[in-house]
Amino acid sequence: MAIVAIVIPHFALRVALLEQPHLDGQPLILGPAPGERPVVQDATPEARRSGVRAGQGLREALALCPEARIITPHPVREQAAAERIIAGLERLVPAVGVAPEPGRYLVDLAGMERRLGLPPQAAECLLRTMPAILRPRAGVAEGRFAAIVAAYHARPGGVEVMDASRQTQIFAQAPISLLPLAPTKLRSLERMGVRTLGAFAALKPSAVAARFGRDGHYAWQLAHGENDEPVQGRERPEVI
Repeated sequence: MAIVAIVIPHFALRVALLEQPHLDGQPLILGPAPGERPVVQDATPEARRSGVRAGQGLREALALCPEARIITPHPVREQAAAERIIAGLERLVPAVGVAPEPGRYLVDLAGMERRLGLPPQAAECLLRTMPAILRPRAGVAEGRFAAIVAAYHARPGGVEVMDASRQTQIFAQAPISLLPLAPTKLRSLERMGVRTLGAFAALKPSAVAARFGRDGHYAWQLAHGENDEPVQGRERPEVI
């Protein structure tokens, strides 16, 4: 069984570029929603190279990167873009899984070889349903979490195919931010010096469960390539 994950890092910022393509390649900062604290929600790689990070105050971020443009979150625009992305994928495959994190989509390729080809070719077909300015990337693996990690390792517009030996190598370097853990737990791990899936997997499972609870133990299993869940496609509205 092969799973394809397609991810769009910095989803809200990439979606904003659909309406403002001239800003592509410039340092962009996702600011707060109206009425929220003036802190950085996200930043493009161009802004991060100047030291901008999520959680910083906007004043500090702009001091580090004065040329950065501030983009205000636009939930309606982002949801509309997500619906178009899912609809494009559903024209090729019968079911698309939608992860809780924005910009993550999953497809189980079982039974799709005749229509889409082998998994790498299928992933390329799925990527072509999306505007290139979104910089989507795809990962192919045996499990959904492994496929997500592989996708974040791929270059924009590219496909990363991850077998067992490749998985060990990529997991060793992948950031713990990919784990389904609350931000407070991720920050706690970082304070412990645990910043990669490999370092997290090296912890004793009993210690992880004691400190981080059931969610931590589940994340530890994912970091070992265990206890992955099948892809569940979203329910489509019934057509009358």
